[in-house]
Amino acid sequence: MAFYSCPHTYIDGRICGKGSYRQEGCPLHWKMRLRNPCKECGIPTASIYCMCVKHAGKYRNKSNYHKKKQAELRAKIVMLENHIPDLLDSRHEV
Repeated sequence: MAFYSCPHTYIDGRICGKGSYRQEGCPLHWKMRLRNPCKECGIPTASIYCMCVKHAGKYRNKSNYHKKKQAELRAKIVMLENHIPDLLDSRHEV
């Protein structure tokens, strides 16, 4: 078995560097997500938007808006499906 040093980078830019037998990192950091730098200011972040808390607000708002819009559309579709009678099953003479 090889001995590796932990590659985890803290928020302030320091590297952990503790020794471990896992290539992924030390026992404390081996399951943590990788941190990517913020696209606007360069601060390391684990956000799905690749933005720090300061800059991710507009992306979160846009995401929440689209989720709410999809939920409203689904509710309208369900409402229309429940109120429109099936013409094939009706017993009206044509």
